Amino acid sequence: MDISPLSWLGVPAAGYLLAAAALFGLQERLVFPAPRMMVDPPQGWELPGQPTTVISGGLALSGWHLPGGEGRPTALFFNGNNANLSMAKPYARLLRALDWGVMLFDPRGYGLSPGVPSEEGFYQDAEAVRAHLIHALGADPERLVYFGVSLGGGSALWLAERHPPRAVILEGTFTSLPDVAAERFPIFPIRWMSRIHFPNEQRIARVDRPVLLIHSQDDEVVPYPHAGRLLAAAAGPKRLITSRGGHNQGPHISPPGLAEALRELTDGGLP
Repeated sequence: MDISPLSWLGVPAAGYLLAAAALFGLQERLVFPAPRMMVDPPQGWELPGQPTTVISGGLALSGWHLPGGEGRPTALFFNGNNANLSMAKPYARLLRALDWGVMLFDPRGYGLSPGVPSEEGFYQDAEAVRAHLIHALGADPERLVYFGVSLGGGSALWLAERHPPRAVILEGTFTSLPDVAAERFPIFPIRWMSRIHFPNEQRIARVDRPVLLIHSQDDEVVPYPHAGRLLAAAAGPKRLITSRGGHNQGPHISPPGLAEALRELTDGGLP
């Protein structure tokens, strides 16, 4: 059999096309791994709280509410894409130490919440949880702080654009999902392929409330320059707290300056 040398060019081309098709077809699974296992359920945290159920688009979402002190802020917390509310104990402890209230929940498809995760579904869930927190649990809308980790920052900013909070806290959040995906897979036309966007850099420019950014210099998933771009784009009072450690090495909630910044948010804002 005579095989032309030119025919070998089809082998890498076919591999490239297969890889691109896999990325295109599997992007929801890659972006929303949706862990179900409750690693450390909040019932065992030794923090006063109670379960609560939020109805979003006909789905009964699992939530956990830790009430705060009179007149203190309440944090509406948005997990990263590879976590559920059972993994949020360090954040709950940090915020309860300041006497803040905390609302934890699992969006559709995560933890004990039914459904299939999606960008639009995450936004719908964010809207529903905020309404539940105010109308069912009695939180003061003027004292709400949206706290988003990584992908959760996208939900926090979407909500902040529609319902301005007292402040927004973002940890390890990216400028947009196509931006970070294009950095990880530079040989593919990611921006054309992406069905999931979370355009955070655009949204933060339309949010004029205080924004506190926490980002690690060592972040290998969402590189540190994303924080600089978000800081530059933010329309309101803003501050960047730099931490250390990898993206998935646990919460970055103890760098120098963070406790002071949170106290300033408690008192009304960032100077």
